[in-house]
Amino acid sequence: VSKKDWLLSALSGLALALHFILWFESLKHTSVASSTSIVCTEVIWVSLGFCIFLRGVISNKAKAAIAVTLLGSIFIAFADSSSGSHLYGDILALLAAIAVAVYMLIGRVVQKKLSTSVYTYIVYCACEVILLVLCILQHNNIFSFGFTNLRKFQFHIFFLRCPCGRIFGS
Repeated sequence: VSKKDWLLSALSGLALALHFILWFESLKHTSVASSTSIVCTEVIWVSLGFCIFLRGVISNKAKAAIAVTLLGSIFIAFADSSSGSHLYGDILALLAAIAVAVYMLIGRVVQKKLSTSVYTYIVYCACEVILLVLCILQHNNIFSFGFTNLRKFQFHIFFLRCPCGRIFGS
């Protein structure tokens, strides 16, 4: 794995971590329906990124579908915008959609050189480490999964979840 491919894969893991952070935070400020509908607009952002950054071309039917999806998402966002908090949650959901689009676009580039297994291993491990560090920095209870001590938790995370989970797809 070249240094460039490793760094791009790690950056993709950061984008995926940001997606989860932003999406879950959006759920605190807006409805599940609004958040999910807006996050599912990731296909719009992937298409735009594909055209702008990868110089791809999409069909007129795809452009029409994107326009309909965008209008529907705007409608949903304004339907529950009775308070400023909902709008904030909708913006977070939109940023989560853009973050997952970055993850997908980087994957499209890197997987031309790396196998899917190697790419996802790096991405998911980077994402896990970033989210774990964030949980620790925020003093979240990361031991609420039945672990009674740090050694068992570390064994689970670093020896089972990260490598084995990526190899076996869990």
